[in-house]
Amino acid sequence: MMRSCRFSDTSHVFTLMVICFITLFSSSVHGQGKIRRVKWEVKYELKSPDCFEKLVITINGQFPGPTIKAQQGDTIIVELKNSFMTENVAVHWHGIRQIGTPWFDGVEGVTQCPILPGEIFTYQFVVDRPGTYMYHSHYGMQRESGLIGMIRVSPPSTEPEPFTYDYDRSLLLTDWYHKGMSEKATGLASIPFKWVGEPQSLMIQGRGRFNCTNNLMTPQRSEAEVYNASHADCSRLVLTVIPRKTYRLRIGSLTSLSALSFQIEGHNLTIVEADGHYVEPFTVRNLFIYSGETYSVLLKADQNPSRNYWITTSIVSRPEKTPPATAVLNYHPNHPRKHPPTPASSNFRPEWNDTRHRLAQSVAIKARKGFLHAPPDNSDKVIVLLNTQNKVNGYMRWSVNNIGTPWFDGVEGVTQCPILPGEIFTYQFIVDRPGTYMYHSHYGMQRESGLIGMIRVSPPSTEPEPFTYDYDRSLLLTDWYHNGMSEKATGLASIPFKWVGEPQSLMIQGRGRFNCTNNLMTPQRSEAEVCNASHADCSRLVLTVIPGKTYRLRIGSLTSLSALSFQIEGHNLTVVEADGHYVEPFTVRNLFIYSGETYSVLFKADQNPSRNYWITTSIVSRPEKTPPATAVLNYHPNHPRKHPPTPASSNFRAAWNDTRHRLAQSVAIKARKGFLHAPPENSDKVIVLLNTQNKVNGYMRWSVNNGVRVPVRMQGSKEIPVKNVTFRDMSVGITYKKKHIFQCAYVQGRVIGTIFPSPCENLDRYDEQEQLVKQSDSQNATDIDYEI
Repeated sequence: MMRSCRFSDTSHVFTLMVICFITLFSSSVHGQGKIRRVKWEVKYELKSPDCFEKLVITINGQFPGPTIKAQQGDTIIVELKNSFMTENVAVHWHGIRQIGTPWFDGVEGVTQCPILPGEIFTYQFVVDRPGTYMYHSHYGMQRESGLIGMIRVSPPSTEPEPFTYDYDRSLLLTDWYHKGMSEKATGLASIPFKWVGEPQSLMIQGRGRFNCTNNLMTPQRSEAEVYNASHADCSRLVLTVIPRKTYRLRIGSLTSLSALSFQIEGHNLTIVEADGHYVEPFTVRNLFIYSGETYSVLLKADQNPSRNYWITTSIVSRPEKTPPATAVLNYHPNHPRKHPPTPASSNFRPEWNDTRHRLAQSVAIKARKGFLHAPPDNSDKVIVLLNTQNKVNGYMRWSVNNIGTPWFDGVEGVTQCPILPGEIFTYQFIVDRPGTYMYHSHYGMQRESGLIGMIRVSPPSTEPEPFTYDYDRSLLLTDWYHNGMSEKATGLASIPFKWVGEPQSLMIQGRGRFNCTNNLMTPQRSEAEVCNASHADCSRLVLTVIPGKTYRLRIGSLTSLSALSFQIEGHNLTVVEADGHYVEPFTVRNLFIYSGETYSVLFKADQNPSRNYWITTSIVSRPEKTPPATAVLNYHPNHPRKHPPTPASSNFRAAWNDTRHRLAQSVAIKARKGFLHAPPENSDKVIVLLNTQNKVNGYMRWSVNNGVRVPVRMQGSKEIPVKNVTFRDMSVGITYKKKHIFQCAYVQGRVIGTIFPSPCENLDRYDEQEQLVKQSDSQNATDIDYEI
């Protein structure tokens, strides 16, 4: 439930907002890294990475793609051009936390819409911690077709790593299929289900060796066309080392199906990093690695330097039907093409079903002392996640716990991509609690053009509501502009900025009455064409009631700009529900409602039944330049077109700047006993949200906190995790829970405002802000719960 809060002395609010704003930006940057900019072109090319020719996705002609090398704190800018003919694309930066830039995480359909063919999209993010990471496509099965690569992030030169080495190298391990992406995807989505089978090859840094005697060429092409063992694309990778030097090998796996074992003949591997975290060093003969994982191992070139050695990777966890991949460890100055004297099979590989060594590696991984990111001391909840596989209408489908539909929330560019012209999209979700809700477009300004409506959810018949009524009705309130969506949007995005102005009308359930004498017709059309007061579309809404009966009115507001007051002449309204939550009943003469809110009110048709009454809604919170909307409460059996005997203006409307009654309504809203969803007893953090408006390159733009992240609270070197979060919205004033559920507003570890008594020991205290909040305590601030 979210309510606005106002104070008569707004200077205190403004002062606190300014202090919060200055503190946020003065302390948000603690060291600027370099900007590392690259331009990539993604396209298909015919290549033979395992000597079998097929279409491979390349970045600037490379497979795997270029390794990104950066230092902690650097900003990475990737300008990516989609040069596919018919496919979309998106790139995920695997392991990069994207703090402050979640929209650049690259998960198509979740954090971004796909990059269409021919389009250029720019990713920009900060690599905030050192370690070994990867990138890969997150669209369809393009990852399996080659859109992959590595990311190496070094610590600042002033912060040495806890181990030493002479050279730094990257190796990306993959499995490889000869069937194209579309063929595999079609099989997985078919009836009957067609499994992709085992991979044809394994590869080390994009190089493999397929055994041509398996004769898997396509029927349309000859063996010579399909397989070429001498092709440069599939020449074995050679890793040259200098005797007695130590090498850091950053090893990542982006397999589709396979868990792998990696080994170098005759050499031990010392694991020092796992998934971007330093670990206590331990030595292995075989490195076990699963898809999505990265490791750093130290390799000492301490064996007989007169020969070369095999590097191999092989499949574990499933029967080994795919041959191992091989590469060569070349001791300088031996010739790189000098084969090791031993067969590749002599390089020790564990049995595919030998779990003992794999378990031992997992148990041995422990965070390095001095680099510990401890988990929270206590957890609020245990979440069990089960990867499930089911047949749905004959098709094989996968999900987590068989539930979850966040992709049906309908926020374009956040939870879904837009529905293109001519397309059909099916929304499917469960309404999990009774109450009054709304739906509206979340694309451009279509909501303001009419794509709106209401949702009424009743409880089960076995669970009666805590109030009774005879009939249930819905009313949706809106404001209305005569300028079209595109015209308004163009003005807002123009130089100079063109404000949309006040709405021309208010409407009750899509009905309003514009005053034609205002002469706002467009120059191309006559007054008769533009304004027709007798048109059926704008006839007043008539709400017919039976004398003596009680009605539940579900009232929602989806205005663009306007806060509203709603009233029914001569009748009291008893508020019983707010934003889908039952509340303790209280009676009002005017219902104040802000955009996005819903209420249920009860009213009894208990007035003189020989006449009708006015229903009106009018603007509050800003000077009233738009006339009220009117409807008629029709007492049966009076004629629906029978006007009330009083003028509509006689229906009491609150003054636009009268905040007293609005505040009283907010204070009166309390959860209904027996239906209480209590907030957490404690919160870990207060997040300050400031709705900001700035000019950027001459254009007016809006954001929250100017896009700057409010960082986590630090206790010494320990991050205190966010569990239960309470928000403070500085754009509407100071808000707090009466029981002081939250205590401190933290920005970069400083207290910028407190509700006493404060537990914020050992942190800089700003007495001026504390005093401001104490003053607000005496000004009857309202209770607010923000659920996340």
